[in-house]
Amino acid sequence: MANNSSRTSSWAEYLVVIAIAVALAFFIRTFIAQPFLVDKESMHPTLLEGNYIIINKFIYYFSRPKRGDIVVFYSPQEQAHLIKRVIGSEGDKIEILQDGQVVLNGRLLEEPYASYASYGVDAESGAITLGPGEYFVMGDNRGNSLDSRWFGPIKESSIKGRAFILLWPFSRLRFLQ
Repeated sequence: MANNSSRTSSWAEYLVVIAIAVALAFFIRTFIAQPFLVDKESMHPTLLEGNYIIINKFIYYFSRPKRGDIVVFYSPQEQAHLIKRVIGSEGDKIEILQDGQVVLNGRLLEEPYASYASYGVDAESGAITLGPGEYFVMGDNRGNSLDSRWFGPIKESSIKGRAFILLWPFSRLRFLQ
């Protein structure tokens, strides 16, 4: 009889450990970090289609996105999560030239990470000044990116996190930024 009680106790312990592990994984994924699959070429050459990254969901509880951050956000127009680079924030005046280069607050923005090859996306806009809580985001692959040039600025509340680690493939493993 004691042996049967011991067996029940072991199963209960396993169930408690599994429940704690599931709760911890849920907490981490919901509030701290989450894997994300890059499924388009809009961030090429920084991120390639098929790369897996980890996004830091915790950082923006204590700070705001800044220019240059690579962020994952929800796009209601696309009804999907997208990954882009923050180009401008609240109060910035942005103008996009036909080749995809950015004039930020009257000065040409230096972007060594950007690819300006044009093959399809050639939106040129007038200047836009970003309002409170707005961010202008663009893909590094300016010729092949559906971004704020098309759907306008995004709201801070739509940002899910900052790209933190390029996890896969392991040959490209590194911290981002």
